[in-house]
Amino acid sequence: MLKIYTDAATNQKNHTFAAGILIVKNQQQTQLKYEISATDNHEAEFIAAIHGFNYLIENFPDDYIPYLQVLKSKYPNWNFTALYTDLDWNYVIQNENVFGKNLVPKSYSDEWKNTNPGEYNVEVDAGWVDSSKKSVEYA
Repeated sequence: MLKIYTDAATNQKNHTFAAGILIVKNQQQTQLKYEISATDNHEAEFIAAIHGFNYLIENFPDDYIPYLQVLKSKYPNWNFTALYTDLDWNYVIQNENVFGKNLVPKSYSDEWKNTNPGEYNVEVDAGWVDSSKKSVEYA
């Protein structure tokens, strides 16, 4: 089985964006990082996923391609362009796993929530609480 994890981070000081991608296949990990252009972190998250799908299409066995092309075909107007950076997965996760930056619905199980003392179930926005590191890595 193949798993792909993507995430994006925003440097608020200079308004730059980066994407991190982790691909796990047969217990082998491939880490990718890209400097990306985006208007906000939400868009950057989608761009990270696009980079991940493109990498899979370009670098994995032919039997994966039909499934990846189905995903890519859902977004026919998007332009897929790879841009490499020197960011690593841990750096991206560290910068995304900041209180109040990534939220989950308060109704989600504790596995998805930040359970740190003083931060657990604190509504950052109406009905939304801070996410756990595990959920940031999953996103």
